Amino acid sequence: MVHARTIPGQLRWQWYFVVSAWLLGVVGLGSAWYWWMDEPGLAGTWALGAILVGGFVVATVRLHLRRNHPPNRPERTFSTLGPATLITLIRGGCLTVLAGMVLVSPAGVHWWLPAGLYAGVAGLDWIDGRVARRTNRVTVLGERLDMALDTAGLLIATIVAIRWYHLPVWYLCMPAARYVYRAGIGLRERRGKPVFPLSDSRIRRPMAGLQMAFVAIALLPILPKRAIVIGAAIVMIPGLLVFVRDYLAVTGRIG
Repeated sequence: MVHARTIPGQLRWQWYFVVSAWLLGVVGLGSAWYWWMDEPGLAGTWALGAILVGGFVVATVRLHLRRNHPPNRPERTFSTLGPATLITLIRGGCLTVLAGMVLVSPAGVHWWLPAGLYAGVAGLDWIDGRVARRTNRVTVLGERLDMALDTAGLLIATIVAIRWYHLPVWYLCMPAARYVYRAGIGLRERRGKPVFPLSDSRIRRPMAGLQMAFVAIALLPILPKRAIVIGAAIVMIPGLLVFVRDYLAVTGRIG
């Protein structure tokens, strides 16, 4: 471990490896898949969406690379990313592949890929935090990357479910609520208004898990439209109420 103001050389090289893995591994192999499936015209279209989200992932890592330290020890930085953050990056790889599918039309075996990819994103989200705690490698970098992928993942998966399947377009209110919530807090901070910390909640994390599970199910190509629409309404309303309650709490309007 070294001082937090410098980025260890090994850590910097690991970030270079992440960039290479995205360009050559995720984007390159994904494009090759479409060529192999005799759909070369879709390769470039898919790669565009994948590059945009892949760039977001590697930029998030680079932005917080100096924060590869425990939350309670900002003066020290780990010299490697650690197993938990690497698992989180695998989540980002699955999300990058899924993002490319926003711009292409479903066909053949592709019908089943989004559900599998987003199930992998959700499953690894359950694993990486536990690995971080077991290995004593909880870092600010890992927390920021995890939060960014949670928010972006729900948005991307929802768009694919709307475009490919039967999820109603009004369900976009659910992933959009996360961005509105963060924007509202940021606006208060810029105006110098107080932002109060949230207390622990027994429903916040389960509700987020429910949202991810529902969208993963909605990505399955075998469910009837009526069932998905009813399920969307049942899941979305309490989820939005949680965001409203949390915003009222951080702004001091409720205790």
